Formats: sequence, C-alpha cells, structure tokens
Amino acid sequence: MAGAEAAEIVDSLAFYESELIKWQKVQNLVSRETLAEIWSRHFLDCLQLIPMIPIESRRLLDLGSGGGFPAIPLAIALKNRDLTVHMVESNGRKGSFLRQIVRELGLQAEVHTMRVEMLKPAEIGPIDVFTARAFASLSDICGYVEPLWQQKSVGLFQKGRGYSEEIEESLQKWRYTYSTVKSKTLKDAAIVQMYDLKSN
Repeated sequence: MAGAEAAEIVDSLAFYESELIKWQKVQNLVSRETLAEIWSRHFLDCLQLIPMIPIESRRLLDLGSGGGFPAIPLAIALKNRDLTVHMVESNGRKGSFLRQIVRELGLQAEVHTMRVEMLKPAEIGPIDVFTARAFASLSDICGYVEPLWQQKSVGLFQKGRGYSEEIEESLQKWRYTYSTVKSKTLKDAAIVQMYDLKSN
C-alpha cells in the first residue's frame, strides 16, 4: 500500500471517528464503554477481515450495519478496489448516519434502510461476500443470507465467546463448510469463514 493511500485511509477513519462521537450524543451507535477505544476495539477489529475478502469480489453485503461496523472501515480501506459495499440497517437514524459518511467520504457503498429479510436478490444483485458483526445468531444469519447466496459466496461473520456453540447449533439446520480464525483484537472471539451454504 502506497504511503499516500495509507494516509488517506487514516484521515478517512479519523473523520469517521469524529462523526461517530458527534452522532453518539443523539443516537447509540457504539457501546459507550468502548467509545474511547474506537481504533483498537472497532476499526482494527473490522479491518482484520480484509485478507479474507477474495480479490475478485465485487459486492459485499453487511447485515445489521448499525454504526457501520465492519462495513464503513472496509469501504474506506478498499475504496480503490472495484468493490461496492451494501449495508442493511432497519433503523432510520442509523441509516441517515451511514448515508452521510458514504457521501462525505465518497465511498463506493449503498445503504438499504430495511429489514434484512425484505432484501430482494433481483434488486441487489449477486453477493460475493457477506459480513455481520454483533448482529444475530449464526443460525439466523444463515436464514437471512441463504436466499442471496451464490456458489462462490463467502461469509465472514465476527463472533464472540460461544461461537463454537453457535456453529454447532446452526449445523443442525444448515449445511456449510467453515473455518475459524481467532480474532486479533478481542479475546475469545473469532471470525467464522463460511462456504457452500445450503439448508438441511
């Protein structure tokens, strides 16, 4: 990564941080306890997904984006890649916040203010990568993404303590292959990499 590109990413993340803190006063975007450690607890936690995103990916769909994690840091860091980040967030105020960040930073991203289950495959197009962080159980996530899943799709789902139990529970209803990568930023957390999703 060139120095100028890295500097632009840091500047964009700093702008995003300032907006998060500003909007936090009227809309709960992140846990108040983690507001002082946005870079380590949130930004770096999101950016660790980058090596797992296939280089040929063109559409990424983030479920329950909330304050924009992991979607916004990924859209910032991958701005020069031919990748569109789609964010699904049912809360109107949070959707407005996400749209402002996308507009201000000129990100290649779209915000869908609706419930995940209302997304129609024909409207959004084929999804290469699915992400979710602090959103729903793995079994529920499978239910949301299965209608949009295609043969080469990859799921990158950030899970906290108890992810092994979530995998075990979800495999009673769904079939998929997976691997887990221990989180670099959160103890006892992991990224569940999912492939070949099908219902049982």
